[in-house]
Amino acid sequence: MPVPVIERIPAGGSATVNVELDFTKVPNSSFNALIPFSANGGRAQGTIAASVTPVIGGTVTLITTATIAKQGDGSYLATVLVTNAGSGTVQNVQLTGATLGSATGSTMPKMIGNIAPGGGTATVTVSFPSTAGSSGAPVVERYSGAYTGGTFGGSVRAVLP
Repeated sequence: MPVPVIERIPAGGSATVNVELDFTKVPNSSFNALIPFSANGGRAQGTIAASVTPVIGGTVTLITTATIAKQGDGSYLATVLVTNAGSGTVQNVQLTGATLGSATGSTMPKMIGNIAPGGGTATVTVSFPSTAGSSGAPVVERYSGAYTGGTFGGSVRAVLP
């Protein structure tokens, strides 16, 4: 690939350099790179740090399920499983909201990461206070999240353990 050359940038000006990368040999990979530059006839030199994450094609179909367990202190712990049933890798998935009955889940957002296509999964745990309800009580369980390019979420009627 030829190196782009910018002939002259006026003082206080700027320039944009677009670089195309071929990820077909290493799909779903991210990397960091240092791009060297020189200016003013080679008297000013340095590097520009670049972080690259490829855009992965395909569909995104996220399915969220959770298993709730009652803790000894009366609080609840939900193990949330996010499954990608789509054909593309889902980038930067995070859980942004969780409620159990009228109780809000522990600190949000919770980063989950990237999820591979075709049934790839990731889990995260969320704590809920005992005010979510008593054992045997029916409650609404809600989870919402975001990923690069979209959002997901849903709710289900659950019975507290």
